[in-house]
Amino acid sequence: MNAEELELLLKKVLTELTERQYLVLVVGFGSNQKEEHIFSLLEKHQSHCQYQFVFSKAYQEFFDSSKWEQLGRVIRTADATMLADLAQVDLILIPYLTRNSLAKLALGVADNWPLTLVNQGLLMAKPVMAANHCWLTDNEFAAFREINQNPAMQKLYYDHEAKLKTLGVQSLTLQDWKVAFEGFIAKKNQIIEQIKTPQVHSSTKVLTLKDVKQDPLAYLSSSQKMTDLAREFLNEHQGEGRHN
Repeated sequence: MNAEELELLLKKVLTELTERQYLVLVVGFGSNQKEEHIFSLLEKHQSHCQYQFVFSKAYQEFFDSSKWEQLGRVIRTADATMLADLAQVDLILIPYLTRNSLAKLALGVADNWPLTLVNQGLLMAKPVMAANHCWLTDNEFAAFREINQNPAMQKLYYDHEAKLKTLGVQSLTLQDWKVAFEGFIAKKNQIIEQIKTPQVHSSTKVLTLKDVKQDPLAYLSSSQKMTDLAREFLNEHQGEGRHN
């Protein structure tokens, strides 16, 4: 491959990376806590992501899911093509993981459409990021509702969380969930920058006379490429050392 062909290939790869959006599946269960914050976060990264939303029946019955259509496609019923399309998904986000769905996922239960998609995604080793704010029983919201009185139940939920982590789910505070999602998005930009400015390793650098004069001893036995003048200088320097 000549230089011209290599340059054309590089331009093609850069174009594909720059234009390609991440396919992100957003799965939510029967809660809408912090909905405004989560909506704003997803909206902020809309240019980098193609969103698909799947919500449980509990969410659809009690909360308005139509607002998410501003960001992407909302799948309200089981879609025969969705399982096949799951192979193309880059990331699964769970902004609303309830205690009920936490327990089912930990036990491998997939008795509804959202749980089925997450279950299949885990079997395909898709990265899954779940925010834990909806199921916690030891935070301020839980204390306000007085559902923080049973340590044994709290331990049960944390045991479920530990199980999910072994299955490949990142269970995170809402702030850490935000950071993890943005970190995932940033990876593409880092790859693009690395391709634009490839690193030149020192082993490929041709040493000049000026380079070797700074520290001759470091290059006496070096196999690194160098100019004729640099090699001649080192030979003379080595010869002078023998005479001494």
